[in-house]
Amino acid sequence: MLIWRREPHFESEPITYFGDTFLTKEEIEDRVWKNKDYQPKVKVLGGDWATYIYDSNLEIPIPVGVDYDFNTGAMKYVERQTMLHKMRMRLVIPEVQEQFATLVKPEGQIYTPRLGA
Repeated sequence: MLIWRREPHFESEPITYFGDTFLTKEEIEDRVWKNKDYQPKVKVLGGDWATYIYDSNLEIPIPVGVDYDFNTGAMKYVERQTMLHKMRMRLVIPEVQEQFATLVKPEGQIYTPRLGA
């Protein structure tokens, strides 16, 4: 017997791994790229440039391959991107409850064991 408490729900979200910092949060706030003596710390000279819209009114010139890191507030080089696929479901199988006790997540517990990780 299988009792669904919540049917399976699938989600996917992009995960970005960042490398070196292009502009720190403080440099963005100070708008250092507008200083006449500013020399950007670019990895590849002569590469393509883009514009990032920051706070809906500030345009920041950045090299292609740089993106905003929400955790630090800085503009950083993107090392790689991948997708995180998630599945959430709640079910009860009374007949085999004891066999899979290690995978059972008690109500309100934050950590959920990962299968195959």
